[in-house]
Amino acid sequence: MQNASSRKRNGNGCGVNAAFRIGQELLLTSNTNGCVLFSHRFGRKRTRRSIKFESAAHKDSQDYGHKMISFTQNEPLTDAELDRLGDVLTNCKGGRAMNVETLDGFFAALIAGPEAVMPSEYYPEVFGGEISDTCEFSSLEDANQFLGLMMRHWNDIAGTLFRDEIYAPLLIEGKDGIPQGNDWARGFMRGLGMRNDGWAELINNEDYGGSLLPMMVLFHEHDEDPEMRPDPISPEKRGGIIAMMAGGLLGAYRFFRKNRKAFAGTTFAPKPRRNTSKIGRNDPCPCGSGKKFKRCCCGTTIN
Repeated sequence: MQNASSRKRNGNGCGVNAAFRIGQELLLTSNTNGCVLFSHRFGRKRTRRSIKFESAAHKDSQDYGHKMISFTQNEPLTDAELDRLGDVLTNCKGGRAMNVETLDGFFAALIAGPEAVMPSEYYPEVFGGEISDTCEFSSLEDANQFLGLMMRHWNDIAGTLFRDEIYAPLLIEGKDGIPQGNDWARGFMRGLGMRNDGWAELINNEDYGGSLLPMMVLFHEHDEDPEMRPDPISPEKRGGIIAMMAGGLLGAYRFFRKNRKAFAGTTFAPKPRRNTSKIGRNDPCPCGSGKKFKRCCCGTTIN
């Protein structure tokens, strides 16, 4: 992929035009018509993609029968912050923690899904075990900063979907510089697996069931069972699948948002806090276990 320019922001933090070439098709981003296309970060192993999709951000939230939910306004994580997040995950003991791309897909599924999943339940999936057994931090402040990054990333995804906008999957580029999207799909399917019964309602729906097809295609691309693998995927076709995957995420979110009675699970922390950047040793642990932070995630993670 060539002729890519990174998406910039104006003084109001709004995306301005950028270009990205896939095959022979030049795609553009726009901050005026509700359609977002591709954006690329130069010199990085990660590519954040937002795909052209008809947005319905102008619709009143009452169309979905839910009260308006306000999100903490924060910028998406910077490259340095994503590196920090990735470094901690990479250094988790046991080698079974998610990478950043898998985490992104995993969070997306949990946020879009049929019901809330507490951090105390999904932490072991993220870290490959209990956080107290797999992660080490140099200080309480270090642990606070890491949990704050996870909270911000969760809220970035949740806020984007709540505004009825396409969320741009965070993808890791391969050695050839082309993002594959398989890890994102794996993360998404792992998130789906935490609430199989609830997701079955979408899968069996004639109108919305196709939303998950692109995730399943990339999930099974390298399946051990040859019969589960799709036909070979060209770079051009992969770009289209990734586009449909991002659109499918918003479609799934709309489906469950429209059909559930209460909107829940949109924030990382179980209860609002005046200052979520600092967690005291005696404060409730943000994982939702009900224990004090020092007796839970903080307990054995500080060297």
